[in-house]
Amino acid sequence: MNKSFIILVLALTVQVTLGAPRTAVHTSNVISPESGDVNSNQRFDFVEDVYENLQNTVWSKAIYEQASEYLQGVKSWSQSNEKLKESSIYGDLQKHLDNCLNLLKELSANPEDCKKQWSLKKEHDEIRQLFDSVDDAKLRRGWVEKYMNFVTPLRVEVTSAYEKFYSHLTSEVESYLSSANVSSKDELREWLGKFKRQTDHVKKQKLVMELLALFPNERQVLDAKCEVQYSNGL
Repeated sequence: MNKSFIILVLALTVQVTLGAPRTAVHTSNVISPESGDVNSNQRFDFVEDVYENLQNTVWSKAIYEQASEYLQGVKSWSQSNEKLKESSIYGDLQKHLDNCLNLLKELSANPEDCKKQWSLKKEHDEIRQLFDSVDDAKLRRGWVEKYMNFVTPLRVEVTSAYEKFYSHLTSEVESYLSSANVSSKDELREWLGKFKRQTDHVKKQKLVMELLALFPNERQVLDAKCEVQYSNGL
């Protein structure tokens, strides 16, 4: 199995990127902020609720549990595989596996710890890069098989979780638009129309990015706490 095939396999799994890029929005499409403190108005409450619901969808309990099983499996396999133990990546692999498992243990106690979630993404990407760099097709294939056994069953759960999030988001935007205090409704109505018509999962994710980008002041406050995540990177 060559490296390009591994990259293709990973690209087809559940959002293996380290986080989606920011979406550019023309300033003419940015919804003007309400007067007063950005942290204490209806607009901020709306954006914060969308943000929190998105994070809870991206990082579900099922993902933590199954990620722990997958990484424990990789660790056991690596410690019993003589070729891997003799390889140049073995020491670094054990370090990053231990870091991931420790972070997952901490996240089980505090599942919404955004900084630890970002650290977990980074550590797991190090594991991915190690296997992509190793000059042994059998070892690369061994890890890819274990990784696929982890992400493939999650596809149904992840898709279902996002569908619930999208449904709730639609209702939430409709409710926000119905408020008499909301200004600049045209941009949101236009966004909502596109969102309702869209059926492609990946394109819907992009539209969620576009929605949050319409609220740069509120987004800045939320990103200061911890940058919004559109995928878990595992």
